[in-house]
Amino acid sequence: MRCNAAASDRADRSDGSDGSASSAGPHDRNGDTTVTLIDKPAPVPPGPRLGSLPVAVIGAGPVGLATAANLVERGIDFRIYEGGPAVASAVAAWGHIRLFSPWAHLVDLVARRLLAPTGWIEPDAADLPTGAELISVYLERLGGLEAISSRIETGVTVEPVSRVGMDRTRTVGRSLAPFLLRMRPTDAGGGTGGGGPGGVAADTWEAIVSALIDASGTCRCPNGLAASGIDPLGLEEVAGAVSSALPDVLGTERLRFAGRHATVVGAGHSAANALIALARLAGEEPGTRITWAIRNFGAVRVSSSRDGEPRAAVRL
Repeated sequence: MRCNAAASDRADRSDGSDGSASSAGPHDRNGDTTVTLIDKPAPVPPGPRLGSLPVAVIGAGPVGLATAANLVERGIDFRIYEGGPAVASAVAAWGHIRLFSPWAHLVDLVARRLLAPTGWIEPDAADLPTGAELISVYLERLGGLEAISSRIETGVTVEPVSRVGMDRTRTVGRSLAPFLLRMRPTDAGGGTGGGGPGGVAADTWEAIVSALIDASGTCRCPNGLAASGIDPLGLEEVAGAVSSALPDVLGTERLRFAGRHATVVGAGHSAANALIALARLAGEEPGTRITWAIRNFGAVRVSSSRDGEPRAAVRL
């Protein structure tokens, strides 16, 4: 198979387009398949000033929505690209978990000012919400404000990010060039994205923005299991048996763990939550066994809390 790369201004065009699409004969004289590669030329805004372009925020979770609130107050245009079907989709995945941070540390000051005129009642500052409560009480209300909701695209995955007209070898003027984002619909489907220009459905589309704020978080890209932060060899062969960092052990995923042997890898707060839930499950479901694997010689990060809750609750 042979690939012929063609510049967009020289591509074979059957529809008189501007280079965003092209056609090529399926076979050449030798019978080999010929593929024409097309670079979608992004329009470069006139002039060096970036003030007329919006800011891109990746992720509509707690940080992304707080960023949006601050941009609204400052009168700066923006777009939010959320991979899930709704705001705070990643938080919803661990909605059963109770946070260790109280409401006093969760509500952004500017977001509070924007919500106040809507009659929003702020929860007790000392309470510790679950992820589901964080969404229903705060994030859904904040993301539902017209000034923010009108600028959110859900079901959108941002893949490559670059600077307009800048490849890896170019440095001069790089800081003045706007950002170029390429996007595609999230595999899970749903959402409001997938539009491209004018909302027309497309496999991929691009946007030019003045600045980029990555608030995508780590829920969908957790730390690797191996010591160097990458996945161990052979993981793909047992991927179906590996769960997320915060499984709903006592709820929706109970049958997956009940009466079985589970290994928890890690010594952070996510591991502590999983261990506590598994210990409770073991007390209710005979045959449930737990192995705790950590890299350090002692579980200092988990077991040294002042009230000793993880140490008292988990018996391995």
